[in-house]
Amino acid sequence: MQNRRKTVVINKKFQHHYALLFVACTIFLVNLIIVLNVVWPDSDPINLTMGIASTIAVVEMALLVGVWFGTIRITHHIAGPVYVFTRDIDRFAAGEYSARIRLREHDMFQEEASKINASLDKLEQSLRTGGAQ
Repeated sequence: MQNRRKTVVINKKFQHHYALLFVACTIFLVNLIIVLNVVWPDSDPINLTMGIASTIAVVEMALLVGVWFGTIRITHHIAGPVYVFTRDIDRFAAGEYSARIRLREHDMFQEEASKINASLDKLEQSLRTGGAQ
């Protein structure tokens, strides 16, 4: 596959920021459910033995790892196109007037890439004809 990115983390700051946000939300929600189950008046309280607490901890850690990697993968479809936009606009600005934005099928911003490409087509045509309209 020609148009395949090999690196999942394209923009480390952006992708890790959102992964941490989703992990924090997951931790909050899981622990809120556990606490509400313990203090809710009509529910059967959890008898937190060492075995149950260990199981909950292992399941929560697996959930957090899954959320982390899932978020990194999802943000990859956002950070990748932004990288491609920047790279291809720079190529165009450097004089490679045939440069166009080509995104992968499942990437975000397909419509925006089409609009930018249409603008680049007009700009290329204008540059080739000497700027005359």
